[in-house]
Amino acid sequence: SNKNVTIGIMAALAAAGLFYYVLALKSETASSSVSTSSKKKLDDGEDDKKKTEAPKSRSLPIMKEEEVTKKSSSASESGDKKVPEKVEDLNKLIEEADKRGKELFKQKKFLEAATCFTEAVNLLLDESDKSKNSTASFEKLGNSQKRQVITLLNNRSAMYEKAGMGELTLEDCAKILDMDISHEKARLRKLRVLESEKKWIEALQEICAIQLRFNMKNREQLRLGIPITPPIPQTKLEEVVNQIIPDQVAHYLSQRKTKSQVLIPSVYTILQLLQSFSGYNAWMAKAAKDGSIPTLSTELEELDDAAEDEELLMKRARILSKRGKRYAYAKQFGKAIEDFEKAYDIVDKATSSLETDAERAEKFGKENFLELLEWTGMCKHLKYELRAASQCYDRCGELDPNNAEVLVKRAGVKMDATDHEKALSLFSAALQINPSSTDALLHRANLYMLRDNKEKAMEDLQQAISLKPNLLLAHLRLATVHMAGKDLDAADECLKQAEQINPDSSEVHSYRGEMCFSQGDLENAKIEFQKAIECDAKNPTPYVNTALVLMNMPGPNGMPDLPQAISFLEQAIEIDPQFHAAYVHLGQLKLACSSNLTDARDVVKLYDSGLEKCCRSEDEVKDIVSMRVLAVAQIEAAASLKMETLNMQ
Repeated sequence: SNKNVTIGIMAALAAAGLFYYVLALKSETASSSVSTSSKKKLDDGEDDKKKTEAPKSRSLPIMKEEEVTKKSSSASESGDKKVPEKVEDLNKLIEEADKRGKELFKQKKFLEAATCFTEAVNLLLDESDKSKNSTASFEKLGNSQKRQVITLLNNRSAMYEKAGMGELTLEDCAKILDMDISHEKARLRKLRVLESEKKWIEALQEICAIQLRFNMKNREQLRLGIPITPPIPQTKLEEVVNQIIPDQVAHYLSQRKTKSQVLIPSVYTILQLLQSFSGYNAWMAKAAKDGSIPTLSTELEELDDAAEDEELLMKRARILSKRGKRYAYAKQFGKAIEDFEKAYDIVDKATSSLETDAERAEKFGKENFLELLEWTGMCKHLKYELRAASQCYDRCGELDPNNAEVLVKRAGVKMDATDHEKALSLFSAALQINPSSTDALLHRANLYMLRDNKEKAMEDLQQAISLKPNLLLAHLRLATVHMAGKDLDAADECLKQAEQINPDSSEVHSYRGEMCFSQGDLENAKIEFQKAIECDAKNPTPYVNTALVLMNMPGPNGMPDLPQAISFLEQAIEIDPQFHAAYVHLGQLKLACSSNLTDARDVVKLYDSGLEKCCRSEDEVKDIVSMRVLAVAQIEAAASLKMETLNMQ
């Protein structure tokens, strides 16, 4: 579409309370010593003597005699190394192993220290279990011994991390989190290792898990809007996401190349583009006179499909070209594209022996050939085959160098290819040929707005209006420029003039609704968007904007009417399956409103549908891929935390 939706919103994410990022992530230190009363944490990892001094702690919690007796009996039956039968002996061995581990840590002998912590863990766990450290053995322990095991495993994971043993560190972190899902140190250590090993997707899931735990713990404060320092900063999230996105975008773009499905914009969007050129009415009138679709189809049927005669081939191409225009006249753009491309292929094949386009134009008829090249260029542009579109327009320009409209269309292709400098030069060339070209002024103003050059955009639009006072689109876009510059009085005046030109224009009401929204006048914004829908039910933009209004204003029960907002976004996608903004907002809102993880996974399917149906440019793919990556990470994090929903309400 030539007009982007200008209303933005983050209410969907806020409703779910999913992410709160404020401060930078503090470097996490390793866990406390085995004793819960330790003064110094084992895995601080500082180099100076004071920092690496091993902790002084009291004796470990004393095991009960019946616990030791049970272990001794179990070990005897299994034939494994016998556990000391006396409580005092067992506790002494555990403390000695722990003490040796701390001494070795102080000497920075991390793997030897890890071995000592392993010895202590094995003494605590059920000796009859050959797998060691298993959840089954862990569950047989009393609460105090469970805490000891977790602490010892955490210290061992710290040693593995310092020794650069990433896989072993991750294994221990996984064991700890199986035993204690809320263990923050293990989760932060896991995040560090995943980042160091460039396992970005898993790292993002850990960030989401940390944040979800934080949100659950502080649910009431967050609901009341009380500021709380979160555990992970926004910059960390962005850093990890930015590591994931390029490969994901490349994956989806490569998938598209292997698919034969052709994506073109909605009927409404194509009409907006065609009507932005001054030649629209002329070709529409000509198409109406060239014959009906049934008549032209009959003429084609009468021709022999297998005929190789050059004259018959040229005749078939001319009829296909006429029928293509007639299909466009009837707003059947998919069929129009098929006919124009068939005609182009026939002429290209039939004239392959000719060396120049001038010779081909003479053979097919210059006017017919130029028209076919121009329409084929438009078809390729609609399919987002930008290189092929440029080639058609370039050939057309070489045959007819004084055609300003073709230069403007060439510039439009360059804009979509983000070659803005080339686009500007083509617009300038068009205006040199025809200084009164409102097409060039109107479309160049779009480019200036993309480059955030409001002054230049305003100059072009004002000049276009002076040349053609009833040019509706120029008034509407000038209103947008004024809104962007916060000059709402000037924007209002532009919209009043647009209303006088066409009071029943869906676009006029849609623009006025956006201006009301920007002023915080949500009630009138909603009214204007509804009028826009009534004027043209096939315009998807007011559906999306109505949804955004509903998300920001209280409903009948005092809360935003989110189900109705979802309904409007779904209608927008039904009307225009390629409306990129609708997928973005609908996904955010549905994720926030999902009552269970199954519903949340449906959001991922929605994003997949958007990637398949609506994303033509790399930027559009990147937008939805970013949303999808975050959604998947949140869902997987919630599942790992045994949460049933992402909704914190």
